[in-house]
Amino acid sequence: FHRCLARIIRSARSRNLVTDFGKFIDPVADKLLVLTTLIMLIHLGMMPAWVVIIVICRELSVDGLRMVAVTQGKVIAAGPLGKWKTACQMVLISIMLILDLSFQTSWPVMVLTGIMVFLTVGSAVDYFVRNRSVLAEK
Repeated sequence: FHRCLARIIRSARSRNLVTDFGKFIDPVADKLLVLTTLIMLIHLGMMPAWVVIIVICRELSVDGLRMVAVTQGKVIAAGPLGKWKTACQMVLISIMLILDLSFQTSWPVMVLTGIMVFLTVGSAVDYFVRNRSVLAEK
């Protein structure tokens, strides 16, 4: 499924195709790839579960905020911290898989994981602060 989705996205990007479906599925595909890989890293004993729980909670809460915004006719665009968070997640996962490094045995992975957790929490706070009007009672 992931490979098929990645092929579709690459094909659309190479042709500069922009569709409403693409705008929706691109961040969903990124989240699916990152979250399933992080969950598998827990299973392999390479990543502590608490890190993945923080990432999952952030994704669900920000997506919930976006859904509330949509009901109000607003669109919440990705912020710079969210983009840095995603890039950091992908770099961390790539390093862990390519170099076969574990959180428990590699201090660079621990440091990068700490940065990723900081960006994950920071970007969630940023989304909620910047879009607090979405949750305000009327």
